Amino acid sequence: MEVKWEPLAEQQLENISAYYHRVAGLKTANRIVDKVVETVVRLAIFPKMGSIELNMEGLNYEYRSLVTHKHYKVVYRIENEIIYIFSVFDCRQDPRKMRE
Repeated sequence: MEVKWEPLAEQQLENISAYYHRVAGLKTANRIVDKVVETVVRLAIFPKMGSIELNMEGLNYEYRSLVTHKHYKVVYRIENEIIYIFSVFDCRQDPRKMRE
């Protein structure tokens, strides 16, 4: 399956990288970003690997999520053989914030 990153998700991943680069160094930032990207690569092979994201119920699409790191999860949807990466969500936030 093809994977497309939504602009919000791309920006969130860039922000995560910049933050960890600043506070923990380049090696840590790269390790976290690599884990997220590796997860997305696996989704291309196993798109329904993530569970249905209950915090996103009632929206126009069925959203799924998969934890990529102890603090982050990838939120995505599948449409017409394309996986859209909607968000790289920080699990330490209020889950209701995902709907924004």
